[in-house]
Amino acid sequence: EYVHFNDSARNSIMEKMTPDYMVVGIGSKTESYKYKSEIISDETAFYANEKNEISGICNQFLNGKTDQKLFCNEMKDRLNDYYGSRYELRNQPEAVESRVNNMLSKLQHMYAL
Repeated sequence: EYVHFNDSARNSIMEKMTPDYMVVGIGSKTESYKYKSEIISDETAFYANEKNEISGICNQFLNGKTDQKLFCNEMKDRLNDYYGSRYELRNQPEAVESRVNNMLSKLQHMYAL
């Protein structure tokens, strides 16, 4: 229920907050429009991919196919990619590191590492 609620809430927010279109490549010869349906589709695909990647890393660990160190390193890399690509955290390596460490700490506690 928790996952379903989060997914449906995110989808509802995306539908309401996404503009009808956005201009891509402003100032270049390849300037074009990206319409609402494509923006939402791209975001939905992004979240599905994130979910699959993180679930895969966790399942590998839970099934004994990776050890604690590899699990933590893979999650740290994944979290660095995620937080490092967030618009609000660009050029803020300390904030990225803080969020990564916070999430890793929660994962380690959750998996009793």
